[in-house]
Amino acid sequence: MTVRFFLIVFLLGLKLGHAQLYEVTRYADDNGLPSRIVHDVVQDSLGYLWVAGNNGLYKFDGSTFHSYYAKLNDTSGLRSNKINKLIASKDQRLWIGTPSGLHVLERDSIRYVSLASRKRENQNHVITLFEDSRGAIWVGTYEGFFRIDPISNTASEFPEIQNVAQEAASVWGVSEDSEGNIWIGRGDASPLIYDPQTGTFRLVKVLLEMSEIPEDLILFEFVEFEPGLFLIESSNGLLKGVLQGDNKLIVDYFYTPEGKPASTNFIYKVLVDSQGSIWTATWKYYCRKFVLKDGFLVEVALQGTKDFDKMSNFSRSVFEDAQKNIWMPNSNGLFKFSKAGDRISVFPPPHLENCLENVSIYSILEDKKNRFWINTPSHLYRINKRDILEGKCPTKYLAFDDEKFQLARDMIIDSQNRLWISGQGGISISQLDFNDEPGPFFHLNVPKGLPHLWSYEVLEENPQTFWVGNYHRLLKITFEEDNFRAPKITTFDSSPDRADALINSYSLQLAKDRNGQLWVGTFSGLSKLQSEEDGGHFKNYSSVFGKADHLSNNSIKRIFVDSQGRIWIGTQEGLNLYQETDDSFLQFGRQEGLPSEYILGIAEDSQSYLWVTTTNGVFRGIYNASMQGFVHIEYFHTKDGLADNISNRNALYIDKEDNVFIGSSKGISVLNPLKAVQEVRPFHLGVTTLECIQQKETGFVSILDRMKDETLHLSYYENSIRLQYSVLDFTQPKFNQYRHKFLPLNEDWIYTENDSKLTYYNLPPGSYELILDGQNNQGIWKETPIKLTLFIAPPFWKSDWALTVYVVFGLALIVMLYMLRIRKRVRELEQETRLEKALIRERELLRNQNAADFHDELGSKVTKLSMYLTLVERNLQENADTASWLGKMRDTIKELSGSFRDLLWVIDPQKDTLGDTIIRLRDFGEDLFQTTETNFRCSGFQDILLAVNIDPQTKKQLIMVFKEAMHNCAKHAEASEVILNVSLTDNLAMMQLLDNGKGFLPNAVDEGRGLRNMKLRCLRIGALLTVESSNGSTKIQVSAIPILETRNALQ
Repeated sequence: MTVRFFLIVFLLGLKLGHAQLYEVTRYADDNGLPSRIVHDVVQDSLGYLWVAGNNGLYKFDGSTFHSYYAKLNDTSGLRSNKINKLIASKDQRLWIGTPSGLHVLERDSIRYVSLASRKRENQNHVITLFEDSRGAIWVGTYEGFFRIDPISNTASEFPEIQNVAQEAASVWGVSEDSEGNIWIGRGDASPLIYDPQTGTFRLVKVLLEMSEIPEDLILFEFVEFEPGLFLIESSNGLLKGVLQGDNKLIVDYFYTPEGKPASTNFIYKVLVDSQGSIWTATWKYYCRKFVLKDGFLVEVALQGTKDFDKMSNFSRSVFEDAQKNIWMPNSNGLFKFSKAGDRISVFPPPHLENCLENVSIYSILEDKKNRFWINTPSHLYRINKRDILEGKCPTKYLAFDDEKFQLARDMIIDSQNRLWISGQGGISISQLDFNDEPGPFFHLNVPKGLPHLWSYEVLEENPQTFWVGNYHRLLKITFEEDNFRAPKITTFDSSPDRADALINSYSLQLAKDRNGQLWVGTFSGLSKLQSEEDGGHFKNYSSVFGKADHLSNNSIKRIFVDSQGRIWIGTQEGLNLYQETDDSFLQFGRQEGLPSEYILGIAEDSQSYLWVTTTNGVFRGIYNASMQGFVHIEYFHTKDGLADNISNRNALYIDKEDNVFIGSSKGISVLNPLKAVQEVRPFHLGVTTLECIQQKETGFVSILDRMKDETLHLSYYENSIRLQYSVLDFTQPKFNQYRHKFLPLNEDWIYTENDSKLTYYNLPPGSYELILDGQNNQGIWKETPIKLTLFIAPPFWKSDWALTVYVVFGLALIVMLYMLRIRKRVRELEQETRLEKALIRERELLRNQNAADFHDELGSKVTKLSMYLTLVERNLQENADTASWLGKMRDTIKELSGSFRDLLWVIDPQKDTLGDTIIRLRDFGEDLFQTTETNFRCSGFQDILLAVNIDPQTKKQLIMVFKEAMHNCAKHAEASEVILNVSLTDNLAMMQLLDNGKGFLPNAVDEGRGLRNMKLRCLRIGALLTVESSNGSTKIQVSAIPILETRNALQ
C-alpha cells in the first residue's frame, strides 16, 4: 500500500465530524527550500518565516529562502547546521536551539550564547525553547534548564531542579499557564511547576485515570487550553490534564462521542489555532485536526489539494502564521495549509480524482427537482445540486455519452417540461415526466429540416413556437398539435440585395426585449426582427470604428435582458448597453472597469448585480443609470479560488439563492458572495535583499545591515543599487502584486505585477525616496508602504566642504584679480597722467614754437607789408603804377590770414584726429586747385578715421608736409589729376599725394628748397617719407604715421 493511498484512506475514509479543504503547498530541496527534513518554523514580528532545517537555518519571504549556515571552526557564530527549535521573541530577536548550543540572531547576525559554566555535550544540546509573558527565554536541554533574563541577557541555571525532583531528567517542553506559572515537561519524569513570584519549584503529581496505562508513557509538554484544562503532548496521543489543587494533575484520554480514545498517536507538537481548533503533529500518523465540543474531541477530516499526498507520516511541529496559514514541518519538506475560501468552491473537487469523466463545462441548467443538467464536450450529466454546493463527488447521477450531445453549449427546459439540447450534433428534444426523468430523445438534423447541423441558442416564444440559432439560418420551429416530433421549420436568411435582411446567416444568440421584439446576435452584428413577412424585415446594428454610440464589435457572444428590461450585448471587444431612447449603444471596456473586453457570459442576481464572465476572470457590479457606469464593483480570479480565469461561453448560471455557477475547462466555480464576508488578512512588507556595487570586480554586495530606520547612506561610488522586497502574506504568494515610486524621478506608481526586484544604475548624488508597496491575493494594498530614504553622497571634490573651499578660493581669486585690476588701472592712470603731462608739455612747447614761428612769420609779413606800402607811396608820388605792389600786399595779407588759421587749427585739441587732418588737407586742396585745370579729390577717407587720435605735433607736421607738396604740385606739376589718399593698418597710418603731372628728378632737386624740410618734418614724428616721380606720375608717401588710440564709442 503506497503512502498516498494510505493517506487518502486514513483521512477520508474515516467517519469523522466534518471535512475541511485546504490548499497544500510543499517546500523542499526540489523547489527552493535547501533542506528536505524540517524541524520547526516560526514567524518574527516583521512577518518573515524562519525555518529550522536539518542542514541550515532559512528565512522565507514568500518567494525565496535565504540561507544561514555554520562555518567550520567559527566559535562566535552558528555552531551547527542542524536546527532543533526556534523562538521569535518580542524584542525582534530569533533564538536558535541546536545540538551544539543556543544561538541568537540580531540584525541579521548570529552569535553563540553560553549557557552553563561547566560545559558538557548533553548540557548544550537544546531540545526546547519558550518565551514567557515577561519576555524571559527558557531553554531545555538534555541535562539542564536555563533562563535568559530579558534585561541583563544573562543565562541562569537551575540546579535545584534535581533536588526538588530527586532525579535528573531532560527538559522536553516548557509552557506557561494563565497564572504565569512555568510548566516543565520532563518526559518519563514527573513535571515541575516554577513560580516566578517566589522563585521556587514544586513537583506535579500525575494521576492516571486511563483504563489501560501505557507502559512507555512519556509526557512532553503541557498546553493550557482553558484555566485548569491542559492539552498534553505524549508518546501515546493527545491527553487531557485537569489540575486539582496546586500540584495534582489528573491525566486521561480525550474521548470521541462513541467513547473511544480520540488520539493515541505519538505527539510531537500540539497547536491551538486562532479558531480554537487543535492541531497535532504526529509520528507515523501525519498531522491531525480536532475540535473540542461538549467535552469530546472530534476529529476534522483534512482534505488537501496539490501537494497533500506528498506529506510523509512524520510531522515534527505545527505553527500558525499571522495570515492563519498552518505550517507543518515534516520529514519530507515544509507543508503549508491554506484554508480554501468560503466564497468560492470548485466542482468536481480538485483533490478528488475521477469524479467525472469530463470536467470541461459547456452549459448548466437546473430542473424543477434542483438537479443540474451539465453538458461537457463528451457527456451530458444530471447531478444533484447539493453535491455541487457541498463539493462532493456525486454517487447517484445520470450520464449520457450520446455523440449527438457532444459540444452542445445551449440547453433549456421549456414551459411544457421538454428538455432541449442544441449543439454541433443538431437539436435533441426529450419530454420530462412528472419526476423530471427524461424520455426518449428526438434528434432534429439536416435530413429532418435543419439547414445545417450546428445549432445554438433556443428561445421559447410560446409552447408551440421556438426560435433557434443555426450556422446557416435563423430558425423558427413550430409544433403542430403539440407534436415536437413533427416540427415545421421556417428560415430567415441574410441577403446582400436587401438592407433590411438578417445581417448574417450565422445566428448565434437570441433574446426578446420587454416589447416582445426578437434580437439576433451574429458574427457580423446585431439584428432586431421587425416583421416576419417576405423573409423577414430586420433593423441591423454593426460596429463602426471610432463611433462610441455604435456596437463596440460585431462578433456577438451574448445577449441578455436584465430585470429592468435593459438589453446587454457582450462581444469579443467590449460590453454594450442598448439605449432605446435614441437607438444607440453605450460601450464598456477596461477603462470602465471590466477585467477583459472579451465577454463570455452575462447574468443577474436578485440584488441587481450584473455578473460578466470574461477571458480574465469574473466581473460583478451594479449599473447606475444616472452615472452611466458601474458601482460596487468586485472581481474574482483564480487567486480568489476560481477554477479558471477563462470560462466557457454562456456557462454562467445563477440560482434563486444567488449561488453563481461558472463553467470552465477545469470544472464549475461556485460563488456566493452573500454567504461569507471576506476576512481581511494583515500582512507586513519587508526589504529582503539590498545590494550595491562597491567595486566593479566584485559586483553587487549586500548592504542590508547598513539600513537604519528605513534610511540608507551611500558613497558616490555606491550609486548602483539592487533590491527586492516582499509581501509577507504566504497564503498565495504567486498572486501578490507590487508597485513602487522613486522620488523625485518617478512620481506615479510603477506596477511590476508579481516581480519586486528593482535595479538602479549610476544614480546621481542626492536624496531619493523609494516608496515600496505591495498587495496580497485579496487585492489589498498595504496602508503604510515602505518609505526607504537614500542619501548618495557626492564625490569629495563635490562635497559641501569642497564647495566651501571652492567658494573661498573663488572669492580669494576674485579679490586677487580685482586687486590686480586695481593695480593695473592705477598704473594705467599713472601712465595716462604722465602721457597727459607730456602731451601738455608738448602742446605747450608746440604753442610756444607756433607762437615763435607765427611771431617770426608775422614780423616778416609785416615788414613786407611795410616795404610794399612804402613802394606804393613812392609810386603814388611819382604817379607810377601801384597795382603790382598792392597785389603783393593782398597776397601777403592772405598768407598771413592762412597762417593764422593754421595756427588756431593746430592748437585746437578737438581736432587731434587723423580724420580732421585729412579733412583740413582736403579743404586746403580744394581751395588750392579750384581755380586751376587740375581735378583734386580725396580717397580712402572713412568715419573711423575721426576716432583715430594723433598727437598735435604729428598733426602739424603732416599739415606742413602735404601743404608743401600740394603747393609744389600746383606750381610745377601741370597735372590734370591730384589724389590725396589715406589708409589705416593696425596702429599705423599712411598718407599719399598722387598726381599725373610731368614729374621731376628727386635727386636733382635742391633739397634745401623743400624736400629736405619735408623729410625733417617726417623724422620729427617718427614717420617715413618716400618720393617717387617720373614723367606722368609722382607719388609722395608718408608711412608709419604713429597714432595714439581709437575711440571705442565711434569704433
